[in-house]
Amino acid sequence: MIEAWSISLSQKIKNADPHGETSVPVMAYAIGVYLNFFITLALTLTAGLITGEFVATLISFISFCVLRMFSGGFHLISLTACTLVSAILLSLIPHIALSSTFVLLSTLLTIVIFVIFAPNMSEETNINPKHYPKMKVVSMCIVASNLFFASDVLALSFLLQGLLILPFKRGGV
Repeated sequence: MIEAWSISLSQKIKNADPHGETSVPVMAYAIGVYLNFFITLALTLTAGLITGEFVATLISFISFCVLRMFSGGFHLISLTACTLVSAILLSLIPHIALSSTFVLLSTLLTIVIFVIFAPNMSEETNINPKHYPKMKVVSMCIVASNLFFASDVLALSFLLQGLLILPFKRGGV
């Protein structure tokens, strides 16, 4: 669905400026990324409003996105699937209560995951690998901040992203 919208929109842009330098596939990819982000944000925040957990849902969304920016991770097969799965999971996080012990253990486990596996960037990124050590440190610091905040929302958001940087591939590890 999102892919179809981004292709349609990019074709309309190209028709309006046929001599423009940007190809339809390049525009469609960029538009799709933006649509994915904003539709996920809208769905997640709408769920937060409906359930009365707007602020916690916003924290879940922002913390996940910021950490993902520095750590990379697994991508679903389509932007539409990514949008729906992300919105559902990030909307559920504020409704899961954790004990302080579980918040601590989850945060420590997530730090270990990031020490070992961050960043896990896809081949499509244009990030120079020389920046990976800095990205690992930033990712670990973001997760470690929850040792101070002791937030169940942050613990779950960070753990979710931690699971997405594990090097699983289809058909096995």
